[in-house]
Amino acid sequence: MLDRLVATPKRHGMTVRQVAEERFAWGLLGPTLLAACVILALPLVFSLYLSFRVWDLSVVPSRLTWVGLQNYAGLLHGEEFWRPLRFTLLYTFCSVLGEFVLGFALALLLHRATVGRTVFTTLLVLPMM
Repeated sequence: MLDRLVATPKRHGMTVRQVAEERFAWGLLGPTLLAACVILALPLVFSLYLSFRVWDLSVVPSRLTWVGLQNYAGLLHGEEFWRPLRFTLLYTFCSVLGEFVLGFALALLLHRATVGRTVFTTLLVLPMM
């Protein structure tokens, strides 16, 4: 009878203490998450705003002229975009392939080696600590 009269805040089978701890955790995390979102979102939105306008450092941002997608169209037709993009893709492919081959070779060597195996494994893992 008493159980029906006393309201216990249960969410998904949580006790009162667990609900209080969850609220406390969100109270601590909330301002930090809000600040992180603002710090990340404001520069992103401002950069997107500037990308649709003619940008010059000598012009006040309130007097920028709207050009729409012309900046992006000019970027796709110019060689100053495609050459660095090709270089970046080639560099990424070569570095990932090199790291994969080197890591795979070291893994095979460590798998077969019996003498000094723990020393080499320690030396490889030590920089990551």
